[in-house]
Amino acid sequence: MADLERLRTAAVAPTTAAAGGPADPSALVRRVMDAVRLEPRPGRTLPLGGADEDARVHESVAARTLRTAAEEVPGVRASSCRIAPTGGRGEQARGPVTVRLEVTVEYGHDLRATSEAVRRTAVRAAHERLGLTVSALDVTVTDLHDPPHRPQGVTP
Repeated sequence: MADLERLRTAAVAPTTAAAGGPADPSALVRRVMDAVRLEPRPGRTLPLGGADEDARVHESVAARTLRTAAEEVPGVRASSCRIAPTGGRGEQARGPVTVRLEVTVEYGHDLRATSEAVRRTAVRAAHERLGLTVSALDVTVTDLHDPPHRPQGVTP
């Protein structure tokens, strides 16, 4: 409750303190986002390695690792990655994880082959770089983007 009060004070007080002028919405958004950014929330932690190990990684770090691996596939830009223990057993559970990865693909690439390459690359990275076993990895192509050599807005 105290956190909400601090957020309200940071966001509302400066706008009401303005001397009779209209409130600036962009300034309000800036103040709210500044207050939100002060509260670091890296997400849950995921266990790394075997049952006898005590290493953990924040989900946000693991997701960045998998997005980076996905972008090793030519023509791919990764946007979103969600990782969860299989069966939703909570963050303390060891075992396989499920991954949902969203990417955009360069126009002209075979979407099925590219998606499969992203899946293989991300599963390998999860195992080799993080020590995570992936039970399911869903790749969703959310958009197409222009190749780097073609000007924006020019279609073939």
